[in-house]
Amino acid sequence: MEAVDSDTRSQWAAAADPGELFLRLWTIAGGWTPADRAILPQPLLTVRHALSAAVTISDGAGAVAQLVGLIEDNWPGGDTHLDRIQAAGLVLQAMCAIEDAFAQLHPRSRVLPPVLGPSSTAAGWLDAAERRRHRQGSYAELARSRLVPSGPFSRHARGRNASSANSLQDHFAYLTAAPRASREQDREITVDIMVVGTDAMRGVPASRSIGRERIRFIPLAEEKDDLSLSTRMQAGHLMLDVKPTVDTASRLLEALRGGSEVDIALAPELTVPGAAEGSLEHGIAQLTGDAPRITLAGSGLTTEKGECGRPWNEARMFARGGTLLWRQRKIWPFGMQRAKALAYGLPDPGEDESLMEDVAGHSQITVVDIDGFGRCVVLICQDIEARPVIEEIVSRYQPDWILTPILDPGVKVPGWAHQRAVALSKHSQARIVVGSSLTMSLLGGAGVPEPAVGLAVGPADPTNSLDGTLVPSRALALVNAMVGPSPRSGLLVWDHAPPGWTSTSIDMD
Repeated sequence: MEAVDSDTRSQWAAAADPGELFLRLWTIAGGWTPADRAILPQPLLTVRHALSAAVTISDGAGAVAQLVGLIEDNWPGGDTHLDRIQAAGLVLQAMCAIEDAFAQLHPRSRVLPPVLGPSSTAAGWLDAAERRRHRQGSYAELARSRLVPSGPFSRHARGRNASSANSLQDHFAYLTAAPRASREQDREITVDIMVVGTDAMRGVPASRSIGRERIRFIPLAEEKDDLSLSTRMQAGHLMLDVKPTVDTASRLLEALRGGSEVDIALAPELTVPGAAEGSLEHGIAQLTGDAPRITLAGSGLTTEKGECGRPWNEARMFARGGTLLWRQRKIWPFGMQRAKALAYGLPDPGEDESLMEDVAGHSQITVVDIDGFGRCVVLICQDIEARPVIEEIVSRYQPDWILTPILDPGVKVPGWAHQRAVALSKHSQARIVVGSSLTMSLLGGAGVPEPAVGLAVGPADPTNSLDGTLVPSRALALVNAMVGPSPRSGLLVWDHAPPGWTSTSIDMD
C-alpha cells in the first residue's frame, strides 16, 4: 500500500461537494490490495461521529472542508505500513459517512422495506446532487468515473462477501464509482447514463408488485416467410441482410392491445425497422391503461447510416404513454458461420469466412435508471458476448434488468444465450431476459419442435443440494408462444414458482 502524499490530499479539498470527494477517495481506495483492505482499522468513535456530522453541513464546499480537515487532523504522521493502514481506514470511514448521507436518496430506499423516504432535513448539497442525477444521470463525475446509486434498485444489494473476496464495490450498498468507458478488446465503448422518472405520461409508472413482474415475449416473425435473408457484396465481402416482410409494427401494437397488463413487453432482434418508430410512438400512446410499463420494440435497421454507409441495428424502448425513452444500437455485429449460412440456403461465403451482418458497429452502451422499476441495459444479441466490456458494465453498474433481443432459432437450455446469461449472473443480481422469433427455426429445417421464444435467468441464489450442502443456482424459465392466431405471444410471471420455473445449477456453466 503506497502512502498518500500531501499534494494528493490537498486536491481532495477542491471537490465541489462530498459526492465528488467520494469519487476522489475511491480512486485511492481502489488501488489498495484486497488483502490490505480486509484488515483496515476503524478510527476512534469520536472521529467517526465527527465525519458523520460533517456531511450534514448544507453547503457542499463547507462539508468537504470539514471532512478533509478531519482527515488531515487525524492523518498518521509516519510512513510505516501500520501508518498507511491507519490512514486507509480513515479514508474508508470518510467514504462510509458520505454513503450514509446518500442512502436516503437511493431508489431502493424508497421502494423496499424498511422504506426510508426523503428526509426533510437533507443537506442542501445532497438535494442538489439528486437534481443533478435526474438531469445528467449521475451525482458527480470525474474524467474516468461517475458517482451513481449502486444497483440493483428492486432488490437488496449484494453482500460484502458476494465475491468471496474483498471487493471495494461490494463494501458499499448505496453508492458506486462506475466507469464512463470500457473496452471491447482494444476498442473504447463509452457508457452513457440517463434517469427516467415515474411521470405518468413521459415516465414509467412505479411497480405495484416488485419481484413479480409480468413479461410478455412477442416473436413477431412467426412464419417461414416473415423474415427475408439476403446477401450483397461489400468491398469484396459477402454481407448478410435481414428484414421483416410483414408489417411487424402493426403486429406488435395488436399484440400489446390484446394482452393483459404486463410490466415488460419484448420483441426480438431485426423484426421492427427504424422507420416504424413514429407509428409505434403514436400507437402505444393510443393504447388503454393496460399497455406495458415498458416496451422493447425489438430491433431493426435504421434509415440513418453510419459513416461507413451502412445502417445501424437499433433497439427502441417505449414508455406506457408512447414516449420513446431511449435507443440502443448494436456494438458488435454478428457473423453467421459458413455451415449455418449453408443450412439457411444462403450463398457460400467461402472457406474460413462468415456472413457478417451488414450494419455499422456502435461504440456506446446506455444504462438507464428507471426509478421505481430498476436499472436497465439493452444488449442486442451478439453484444451480450462482448468481453470484457459487458462483464465490467454489468459488474460495476449492477443493473436490475438485462434485456436481450436476439435473432436465433429460438432459445433453449443449454444454449449459447442461456450459458452467457448464467455467466453474467455471477457478476450481478440482474434478471436477464432474452427474446427470440420463430422464423429462423422454420428456415433451419423441418421436423424440429417449436422452440421457446423467451428465456429468463435470475441471479445466483444458494439452494440446498441432495446432500444438504448449499449450491449456487439460478432460477430459470423458458417461455413458449401460445398456440393461436397471429400475433402470438408468451407470458411469464417472475415468481420462481414451478412448474414454469426450474433451476440451473452451476455445473451447467
